[in-house]
Amino acid sequence: MRYLKRIFALLAVSPAFCGPAHAYENKDIIVGEWSGVSGYMVTAGKAGASFHETNLDMTLVVDARHRVIGTSSANGCSLVGEYQSTSSVVDFPMKVKITGCNYHGFNLRFVGMLHYDPAKRLLGFKLDREDTLSAGKEIHYYVSARLQRASPPSSAAR
Repeated sequence: MRYLKRIFALLAVSPAFCGPAHAYENKDIIVGEWSGVSGYMVTAGKAGASFHETNLDMTLVVDARHRVIGTSSANGCSLVGEYQSTSSVVDFPMKVKITGCNYHGFNLRFVGMLHYDPAKRLLGFKLDREDTLSAGKEIHYYVSARLQRASPPSSAAR
């Protein structure tokens, strides 16, 4: 019986039963302020018109409470949303609302993925949304960014 208690005690703290060691701390690697470039694109239909803005400066703040706040001042866009912690140390699903864009077509809610590249120490995200107009024409919206750490995580962000 005493051996059984020891085995259960070992299993209770075993990574095999608790998940990866980083599963509860993985968000810390992305917490902080990030800056870099972003791109915004809209396409209508399979061979329809497109609109895009690329290489726009962007800043993004990621906090430990799963919030993201960003701006692209060149096109007036502000991004506010949240990401989810997962067992992955590099991929984080996110939902955001973009407002204030000079091109009003981007003032929408998006879903996407926040991705951390540990080898390059870069943070990126890809957001997309698809809508169908009343005429049956599909419109695709894409927003992406590639960012580097602008400042180390502060204790206030945690």
